[in-house]
Amino acid sequence: MLDVSSAEVYTPRSTQQQIIDFIIGDLDTAAAKLEKQSQLSPAELGRVTQGAALALKARAALYQGTWLKYHVEGDPTAMLTAAITAGSNSLHRMNTNLYRDHGTDSSYKYLFILLGTTAKR
Repeated sequence: MLDVSSAEVYTPRSTQQQIIDFIIGDLDTAAAKLEKQSQLSPAELGRVTQGAALALKARAALYQGTWLKYHVEGDPTAMLTAAITAGSNSLHRMNTNLYRDHGTDSSYKYLFILLGTTAKR
């Protein structure tokens, strides 16, 4: 049990890169264990999917890559490449029928509505 005198409370601060690496590692682990959107039953719609984990990974890697680039704190190539790869994989997994099923006037609205629910105008 931790208290104010525990050694763990006084460990050195992690670097920004260590934190991003930890986040990306957790997201990689989660993505490997999560189901794809297409594998969910109608009752499970709205649950976190593999695509969501990859999209969050892309965002974290893009944040770190642009931070490194514009703050001149290191080579951003690895992080930007990870962002592109994760983003491409998450887009590939998205259900593109959300845009086609409801016509061009309503397609964006139905992106945020689960099947079987009604939208408020």
